[in-house]
Amino acid sequence: MECGEQCVDWAIDLLASGHEEMPVCRLAAKSRPYNSFEIASLRDQILQMLGLSDLTADECLVIYARELLLAALNDDLPIREALERIRDLYNANDCQSELHDFYLLYWAWDDLDSEDQTFHWPSADRRNIERITRDVALKFISCNPNRG
Repeated sequence: MECGEQCVDWAIDLLASGHEEMPVCRLAAKSRPYNSFEIASLRDQILQMLGLSDLTADECLVIYARELLLAALNDDLPIREALERIRDLYNANDCQSELHDFYLLYWAWDDLDSEDQTFHWPSADRRNIERITRDVALKFISCNPNRG
């Protein structure tokens, strides 16, 4: 999170939601011109107080993929669109192993659009590809609990 007005606004929201700890109060009381080092220090104290930690890039990708899959399982996003987005994440981020199954499922589904079989997911066919995708998504979600 960028230090400055966004952090101060965040602290004000925390106060409004009942967090009255000293670092929250101090950050919420800051005004322009902002000292970014002081703001960042208070922000980090609050994050630590809330039990939140910095995430690695890989953790962020897994969390985003989880959210895409949840949206697909809740029918808020077409499952093939979720697979396409995860495929793109996989390709753009050095083929992150946690996303590999969804990369394969994307291409298996693509194969089955024009063929009767796929080597990307040998047990998949046109009748069961959606069920397989949903099952793999549910397993991924259960193995990667919400960190929010």
